[in-house]
Amino acid sequence: MRTEQNHKMEQEYYHLTKEQVMLVRQLHFGWADGNEIGYDGGPCVNSKRPFGNSHVPGDIWEIVDPRPHNELMKAYEDSEEDEDALAEEQQATYDKYYRTLAHALQVVVSSGSFEPGIYSCNKYCRNYRLVTDEREIFKAKLLLGENHANPEEEKFSRY
Repeated sequence: MRTEQNHKMEQEYYHLTKEQVMLVRQLHFGWADGNEIGYDGGPCVNSKRPFGNSHVPGDIWEIVDPRPHNELMKAYEDSEEDEDALAEEQQATYDKYYRTLAHALQVVVSSGSFEPGIYSCNKYCRNYRLVTDEREIFKAKLLLGENHANPEEEKFSRY
């Protein structure tokens, strides 16, 4: 997420990835009872089992890499790596995606869209919208620090 300031308003950009969309779709919601602190409570994501199981890194890994579990285990057996390597890969995937889910969920709920892409909003309103203008996409990617090595994106360089 990056912010651009201009004379009218501060514009914020966020790149919603297909992996984040896959994870948001799998979240388990419930109701947080707030009676013990004097509130009515509210909707929440199950913090212990956000994807149904308590092994969150493994759940995330299986969602973003949907190959069958036995195929994944076979790949580790063939490469002579053990369960520690598998656990390390699961943890790396967790670290990459889990902490970004709150913002991804905000983008999805605010925009009403599960489409991966670049989203922008007024920094103070959180009214996200999918960016479709090529010039704005280019500007957002520069602000987000994304690589432009993709030949299809060379057309943006003239702007």
